[in-house]
Amino acid sequence: MRSANDNEHLELAVREGRVVFTQDVDFLRLYAAGIAHRGIVYASQQTPVRHVVRGLMLIYDVLNPEEMVNHVEFLSPLGIWPGQGRGPRDMQPIFSRLKGLAKANWAKIG
Repeated sequence: MRSANDNEHLELAVREGRVVFTQDVDFLRLYAAGIAHRGIVYASQQTPVRHVVRGLMLIYDVLNPEEMVNHVEFLSPLGIWPGQGRGPRDMQPIFSRLKGLAKANWAKIG
């Protein structure tokens, strides 16, 4: 898949039912264009690996596959940002849904 373009990567992820983690802003453009996907998790190149790992683990623990369909989660250098998906929970900070679970996960990892 090294020579595949971003659309092909997204198509493969859809076929296999996988969420895409990326640091490539082109995937955000595909999302903005309305291309269907099973979920995108985006982190900038400046996001420390420890925050990427923690954020991915938290997303895995909290969101089910159906909640990630056509949904984007942003990981920041400080942790996880609110989702930018198209569902009823748009723009709600993920931590507001988690309360004690988020604290417990961060405590276990940190």
